[in-house]
Amino acid sequence: MDSITPMQKLFALTVLYRHNIQMLHWNVIGSGFDPAHETLGEFIDTMAAHVDQLAEMMKMINQRPLQLTECIEVLKNDNTQFLIVDAEDIDVPGCWEKVNTMFSQLYDTTKSTKAGDEIPDDIKSELESVMYYYSLEGKYKGRSRVKTVTH
Repeated sequence: MDSITPMQKLFALTVLYRHNIQMLHWNVIGSGFDPAHETLGEFIDTMAAHVDQLAEMMKMINQRPLQLTECIEVLKNDNTQFLIVDAEDIDVPGCWEKVNTMFSQLYDTTKSTKAGDEIPDDIKSELESVMYYYSLEGKYKGRSRVKTVTH
């Protein structure tokens, strides 16, 4: 693959970060486990829907959704900084730090993709809803659930 389009970059990050959230879901431990585990499960479901939505958007603008192995390859070739979550136990605060890092990058990437000239207005509108999801859910929903348990 020679060059990565903004939609492919967003798709690749979303696929990779959905997998990372799955790893956190399986490996989060400690105080606040139950609400963190539940919230991560909700994030997994929503992100799976976003992957599907992005794939459909890509097809509408004559781009091919990437295979899993291509996702990491295109991000590396684009020199995109990205996070890979190890399959190790992680405490709840460390988990939310990683979630916030990933969702912040997804927000920024969605915002820059939405600004692209090659993206039709109807797709820009859909991307905006995805963008706000990553902004609001990552920063507030997970943390508020954990705070109610740890006080």
